[in-house]
Amino acid sequence: LLWAAVPVFIVVKEAPIVRRDEAGRTSIRDVLRLAGPGTAAAVLVLLVSQSLLQISWSGGQPLISLRLLELSPGHAAGVTGIAFAAAGIASAIAGIGYSRLAASTGYRRLAAIASVLAAASMVLLGLAPTVVLVVVATFLAGLCIGAALPAITAMLGLETPHEVQGRVFGLSASAIARGFGLGPRPAGTMEGEVRVARGVSTMAGGGRSR
Repeated sequence: LLWAAVPVFIVVKEAPIVRRDEAGRTSIRDVLRLAGPGTAAAVLVLLVSQSLLQISWSGGQPLISLRLLELSPGHAAGVTGIAFAAAGIASAIAGIGYSRLAASTGYRRLAAIASVLAAASMVLLGLAPTVVLVVVATFLAGLCIGAALPAITAMLGLETPHEVQGRVFGLSASAIARGFGLGPRPAGTMEGEVRVARGVSTMAGGGRSR
């Protein structure tokens, strides 16, 4: 944590802080309404979408571990590490390269396609008969989530008026954090009641819990 924070204080130069009168500050809702028809609805939908994507992904992760434990009880720790490392690398690659795809497809189409492919990858996680296929599916899911979330964040920036962007991005961070918190709960509940494969499919939106 110190290595992450100290260089920021040393290298980054922040613009002078302009104090604002909190009593006269306009609410986010009012600013979005004045920005034009459909702006408030678009921002709300994007925030909900961020939260749902993160709920699905964070809920699917413990089920991935359990699936690997089913397929390879003796090597579950090692292959689980490989699977999540693959997902992390894939998300990093997607986070860098998604803008090139967005330039040709548009952010909305990219987010939609990446979300659908992420769901398909998670369904494959539950159906994959071998450890290798689970690792490949985890990589693909990480790649798609890593493209969908930045694309949605970029759309938030484009939709939101400048004067409330900071507050809306705060709501965005909260929506993602809420997904981290809410995802594992239904995943753990499903793991106790249904097969792991069905649980992963349900987190992807493609199955039923019973």
